[in-house]
Amino acid sequence: MVDWKRFQVIIDYIEKSMALDKNITIQDIADRAKVSISTVSRVVNGTAPVASETRARVLQVIDELGYKP
Repeated sequence: MVDWKRFQVIIDYIEKSMALDKNITIQDIADRAKVSISTVSRVVNGTAPVASETRARVLQVIDELGYKP
């Protein structure tokens, strides 16, 4: 039986490791969070209202990928 939680932890670790080797872009964040580049920009810069669920999803992806604006 596959332990999916453990599998996800491993995938997350690999993705973070890969992020260290690649410059993460705002486009990467947008693609992964399934939002526009403008939405990611609004979240990062706090320039316009963004739905709380969307903001949380974008911030989670930023954390997962280790994005540094």
